[in-house]
Amino acid sequence: NGVIHVIDTVLMPPSMMMAEEEMMDEEMDDEMMDEGMMMPSVIYATSNPADLENDAIYGLTPDLMDTMLTFNGFAEGITSVESIAFAADGTAYLTVDTGDGSGSLVGVPDLGNMSDSMMLADGEMMMTEGLTAPKGLQVVDELGLVIVADFGANAIVVFDRDLNMMGSVDNLGGDRSIWDVYHDVDTDTLYATGTDGVLLAYEGFSSAMGVDGPTRMIIPADADGNQISVNLHGISYYAANDELILTDVGDAGSAEDGQLFVITDGSTADGNTTVSVQIGGPESMLGNPVDVVYDGAYAYVAEKSNDAVLRFDDLLSMDMMGMMGDAAPALMIEVLKAESVALPADSMMSEGMMDG
Repeated sequence: NGVIHVIDTVLMPPSMMMAEEEMMDEEMDDEMMDEGMMMPSVIYATSNPADLENDAIYGLTPDLMDTMLTFNGFAEGITSVESIAFAADGTAYLTVDTGDGSGSLVGVPDLGNMSDSMMLADGEMMMTEGLTAPKGLQVVDELGLVIVADFGANAIVVFDRDLNMMGSVDNLGGDRSIWDVYHDVDTDTLYATGTDGVLLAYEGFSSAMGVDGPTRMIIPADADGNQISVNLHGISYYAANDELILTDVGDAGSAEDGQLFVITDGSTADGNTTVSVQIGGPESMLGNPVDVVYDGAYAYVAEKSNDAVLRFDDLLSMDMMGMMGDAAPALMIEVLKAESVALPADSMMSEGMMDG
């Protein structure tokens, strides 16, 4: 079970607080149903502390009240579990470390449709080699592809759904590496987060496969145009609003300097771009936010340094536009060394709602 913190500036009896939260959640659910969207049934998170025996995939309730599912017990040779993403049929794809400076992409059929916790047997996994230190990934069902950010190889590697390598992109527009990827089907644009604080955009990706390098390089900036990003990691994109959500871990050795950015007009942004939202500071609990996913209402962040999955509400609302400073998450749950977060297959509510 997790630990939950509810942030509220108004002191009131716990019973009234619970009633108010339930009413707000019901109103949000009604709004999403009115818009033809479906709330996710579960939020997945990977945990990778130092010992493999404690690595796991957790299924969390969307209100971060409880842990519903636990999957562990990985194939021989896997030394650490990194990120997870789901295909529409429920197949889970995982990036993993395999020791000796190498990594792999693993597929677990139907994991997203399982309703009970279980140990994962070797026979349930398909596995490929050829990666160095893979991190974030995205399944693009429309193209039949799994796209992986290989941090160790300074490359973006593309596989088909059967884990056959289809190609790689090593033109990152400069001497940098990348941590996560997101492909927007409508614009056929692949975004990749640079660990030097630069977001790369490859337009026409399905045909050009990034051979000529990024077509745009987006740098989160303040109102004066000064770069404020340091070490970008997670990315999500909300196509309905054309907004990018980015996490920045800053100094990976610090548990206090993480940031969360929102960039509007993501499909045309280029160069130093003033962010519309910048959250960071002690109240935010952002120290090493390695991943983010947005479900159309809430942004879930995997916060590794502070051992938690955080939920930020109304991040893309008009009330938040121009927010530059410290803001506490609405909810949180303890997850030891949270590495990634993902939505299940049944939450693909509309185009562009699933992160990489």
